[in-house]
Amino acid sequence: MRIPAPIHGKLQSFPLLTRVPIQTGDIDLSGCLSSVSLLRHFESARLAYFESLVGPRLSPATHSSFIRGKGVGRILGRASVAVVVGLELNHLHNHDSLWLAAKTESLARNKLIQNYVAVSEMSGQVVAEGSALIATYDHVAKQRADVPAEVVDAIKYIEGDTLKIH
Repeated sequence: MRIPAPIHGKLQSFPLLTRVPIQTGDIDLSGCLSSVSLLRHFESARLAYFESLVGPRLSPATHSSFIRGKGVGRILGRASVAVVVGLELNHLHNHDSLWLAAKTESLARNKLIQNYVAVSEMSGQVVAEGSALIATYDHVAKQRADVPAEVVDAIKYIEGDTLKIH
């Protein structure tokens, strides 16, 4: 997938980039991209981050637990979205798409914070930014849990020096 240069420049600090076409259902009654759709798109970016970037760096047991939620896994604690520029309905007629970017900003003992950005392919403008607090949870013991060491190592590898560790 070829990323247009202006968009790549804006998103080069994000390890996950993915493209999604804007669908009719993504537009609200006022003709702008809906916040609900943006949260759904950011959720897709979050899942892709873990599945395609973190998952391949984990042992089968940790992958099954953390990625598939069969032991110590992750749950969404909080998500937010801020629309930066209203994407008007006429962009839909021009078959616009969004470039979504995801990165882990910080990592603590039992949670991590991720940031997201959505950029219009047609205009090259940032249309929304978002964040999520992701907690680790032991689905067997039914309690909070520490982020598994393998997951910490994988995220450190992916994010490099930009990752804040608390």
